[in-house]
Amino acid sequence: MAAGIQAGSIAGNSGGNGKYATGQSIVETLSATEEISELLYQFNLLRDDMLNFATCFGLAGYDSGQEVVYWRAASEAGAPLNLPLREIVKVTAVKPLNASWLADGRFDVFVVENSGVFSALLDKFLLNGNWDAIPPLICLHGQFKLASWALLERLAQSGARFLYSGDFDPEGLQMAQKLLGRYPGKVCLWRMKIEDYQQATPSVPIEDMRLNKLRSVTHPELMDVNAAICEQKLAAYQEGIIELLFQDINDKLTH
Repeated sequence: MAAGIQAGSIAGNSGGNGKYATGQSIVETLSATEEISELLYQFNLLRDDMLNFATCFGLAGYDSGQEVVYWRAASEAGAPLNLPLREIVKVTAVKPLNASWLADGRFDVFVVENSGVFSALLDKFLLNGNWDAIPPLICLHGQFKLASWALLERLAQSGARFLYSGDFDPEGLQMAQKLLGRYPGKVCLWRMKIEDYQQATPSVPIEDMRLNKLRSVTHPELMDVNAAICEQKLAAYQEGIIELLFQDINDKLTH
C-alpha cells in the first residue's frame, strides 16, 4: 500500500462513532437542494440531467453487460469525460478500463476534490502516451453533485474501493466525512493526515464562521487533522501535495 493512503477503513470502519457502523442514506449526505434532486432521482425523475455531471478518466461503463464504446474512446484519445447524469443512469456497472487494475473483482478508484489536481495528475501520466496505464480517476469539483453520487454508487456496486484526497479546510473535511459515511469499509483517506497537511503548507486564514463547520466533522479518521486545522486556523490545499499524490499512484503501478 502506498505510504500516503490511510488503511483504517479498508476492511471495515475503524470503530468509535456508531454513526459510521453502517452506510448513511443518500439523503443524509446531501445538501437541501441535492436532497430534492435525489428524491426525484429515486423516482426516475432527473433534474438538470445535463448540467449535473461527473468528471472521470479510465472507466468503462456497461449497459446490461455491453460496454458503452465512447467511454473507452475518450480514454484512448487521452480525454477525460464529463458525464452528464442522463448518461450515467443508463449504465448498470462501471469498472476500470484497464483490466490490470482488477483483482478478484475488486479495484481502486482515485478520487480528488479539485479539478486542477485532476488535470495535473492526468497530464503527468499522459506525458508518455501510455493512457492505458492510468488508473481510474474521478474529480468532484469541490462538491458532491448527484451525478457524482450516481457514478460512485455504480462503482461501489461493481467492486470499487475509493481512495479519496481533498483539501485541508472545513469543506474538504466535510466532503471526506460524507464519503466515509456513505461507503463504510470502501473508502481510504489518501494523503489526509497531519503530516500531509503540513506538507501542503497551511497559509490561508480560515475565518471563525468557516471554522465552526469543523464541529460537525466527527469521524474518527479525521479527528487528528481536524484538530490541527482548528489549532492553526489555516487552510492548505491539494495543489501543495500533487507530487506526493502522483508518486502514490505511480508506486501502485509498479508494485
